[in-house]
Amino acid sequence: MFENTGRFFYVSYRLSKLYLEYKRMYDDTDIKKLEKLGAHLRKNFEELGPTFVKFGQMLSLRFDIFHPAICKELRKLLDDEKPVSFRKIKSILEKEYDSPLEKVFKSFDEIPLATASIAQVHRAKLKTGEDVIVKIRKPSVKERFDQDIEILFSLAKFSSVLPKCKNFNFIGIIEEFSEWTKDELNFLNEGINS
Repeated sequence: MFENTGRFFYVSYRLSKLYLEYKRMYDDTDIKKLEKLGAHLRKNFEELGPTFVKFGQMLSLRFDIFHPAICKELRKLLDDEKPVSFRKIKSILEKEYDSPLEKVFKSFDEIPLATASIAQVHRAKLKTGEDVIVKIRKPSVKERFDQDIEILFSLAKFSSVLPKCKNFNFIGIIEEFSEWTKDELNFLNEGINS
């Protein structure tokens, strides 16, 4: 069923705790408590990895689900992503090009121009002299995303039969998130649409 059963139980446990905490405070009007809950959600999503950072980013726009104070905290997931080391980025590119980086690029900035949860971009110069921006998917992001989506769908199906969860369309939320993120993971579509 799952490639990594440990990950399934880890994610299940963390998300269950977060959901119970959210349900306990659902009708709370104390903004400080809601901000604290939002910060707690954000930190947990960061710890769960790139899939959940993207999930939190999507949820930050869902005022129909969360109080604006929580959404404000979740929007912080849009900032301050940690870059992958240049050594790893170089390795990814050299494997993709099947050639040393110096044979493909005249120059390549080691410090990323921008970093997001699933990718980072670097300035580079082609051998022809053209300045380009190179977007590189972070290592194992696609594989982890596929695994985490499978986990989220399983949890959504399970939770949809629980009486206290019937008010939420968890399956619909995960479907929306899955499509939203699959588009972002497909760099070919992005290149065509640019």
